[in-house]
Amino acid sequence: MKRFFPLLALAFLVILANCQSGKPKEAARFAVSTASPAASVIPGTPQVIISRGFDFGSVNPKAYGVFDAKVDIDAFADAVQSAKRMKGILDVRNPDYDAVIDNGGKRQSIHLWLDAKETFGMFMYTSDTGTGYTLTEAATKRLRELVQSIRYGPEQAEKNGDVVFALNGIKNGNVWTDFLQQVQNRSSQTVQITAYTIEGDPIFYNLDFDGAVIRYRYDTSHDHFGTPLKQTDFCRKIEKDVSKLGTVYYLEGCGENNAKRNETFALKWR
Repeated sequence: MKRFFPLLALAFLVILANCQSGKPKEAARFAVSTASPAASVIPGTPQVIISRGFDFGSVNPKAYGVFDAKVDIDAFADAVQSAKRMKGILDVRNPDYDAVIDNGGKRQSIHLWLDAKETFGMFMYTSDTGTGYTLTEAATKRLRELVQSIRYGPEQAEKNGDVVFALNGIKNGNVWTDFLQQVQNRSSQTVQITAYTIEGDPIFYNLDFDGAVIRYRYDTSHDHFGTPLKQTDFCRKIEKDVSKLGTVYYLEGCGENNAKRNETFALKWR
């Protein structure tokens, strides 16, 4: 990765990313994307709503992008209709994306796998997560191209309620302080932090607190100039170091023995 650049605002995020080998990586500088935000979600309109996949059986409510052109909607509908059912009960990793396909009033919600390393993608209905369907090679290529064309800009991230870090400052900073308060109160809460590289690509940091444990997900797969990584860790608490230079928040009590500090998350606030 590239090196992050300090924000000229209330706070900046310093990410200590790891290579797949476990060695520290350089991070990317923040910048504002010049691309347009994703289209608005309009209930009742023919469209395909894409979100980043997290959990089985439910759709991530934070829209990553929306397709409303008929040719694009048809591409998703055709991909589902042409897929072949897989034998047996599946045991797979978390989905890459969720897709809600609304085509002429018929609404389908699916989990979607489009790994760039795989020739054939797959999907499963959110209502039946034990059965998978293999996409054709052509459908896999088409859907991957469509999803990769999405530009999740700072405006869309701010609209979604993300804590946004970009070269021109921070947006929704209160969302982070509210999250800290809920963690202190031992109340369930989630937060998505989105930091932008100098090229305008988003890097995601998702924290999901269930009242006892923080599930932390680190996702660089949308950074077109970096190494695609998706990592999940479970941590017991958030701690902070305070100095004249500001306050840095860390995730502690992570790993199998609840004894490690997560090495990909360090939030500097000042």
